[in-house]
Amino acid sequence: DLDALPVELTQEALPAETQLTVSGKEVEHFDSAGALALHNFLKALQKHGKTLELIDFSERQRELLTLVQSKNGILEYQVPPPPH
Repeated sequence: DLDALPVELTQEALPAETQLTVSGKEVEHFDSAGALALHNFLKALQKHGKTLELIDFSERQRELLTLVQSKNGILEYQVPPPPH
């Protein structure tokens, strides 16, 4: 659920560990919007000094994430407002 990703990370909300593991084990659907949201989330973590390891992502998911990362600065994702 893309809307569940934090919009803004604060230092207080982050774990104290500098090395974080992000697992794709439970990911059932992963499209370009999901890859872009994950990319932005990972960038925000890295901005706070976190080192990341991605595990349990399929080859297709990794390729899609790599494609999105290669378009950094061109693509942008905004969490849509809640429905009325």
